[in-house]
Amino acid sequence: MARIYFTSAFDLPVRLIQWILNLILFWGCFSLVGGLVEQISDSLLLYWIVALVSAFGLLIGFNYCLLGPFCATVSALAYARISLHAPLNWWEARQASHLFAGDVKGHWQPLRETKELPRAERVGYINAVARNKHDEVTHYHKLIAQKRAASQAAQDDLEMQRHLDSVRDFNKRYST
Repeated sequence: MARIYFTSAFDLPVRLIQWILNLILFWGCFSLVGGLVEQISDSLLLYWIVALVSAFGLLIGFNYCLLGPFCATVSALAYARISLHAPLNWWEARQASHLFAGDVKGHWQPLRETKELPRAERVGYINAVARNKHDEVTHYHKLIAQKRAASQAAQDDLEMQRHLDSVRDFNKRYST
């Protein structure tokens, strides 16, 4: 049974379309080459060998040279724009597609921390991670940490205000 590996909800439809296109391409190559071999020779064994080898060769070449990178870019572009809200263009998505593609073991980098950055800095962060620019990534991680600290401080202030309000309410009710 064939397995389809996917990393996100945006990757699954792209992988299914890629799989269907591979089946169509294989059948077309097999039929085309088989028809050509049939006209040249009457040997049924030669027909099957040449047709299968050439169909698999064309399928692998087409998949790894054209269809695979195209589908990975489409999937990365959809994930970055829709899930991460990062306005990547086609070429930036192509450079970052290896981050979102995943490997056979299912490991990939969802970069969820990107959502904590301001929209203007999200594309820069994804590009820095994609190019392994450690200094730039460290800069963005500091921004994320500052935002988290500010958010935590605001949450602590809110909790303190709620506590003080509850103490005031208690004192008002039971002060007389």
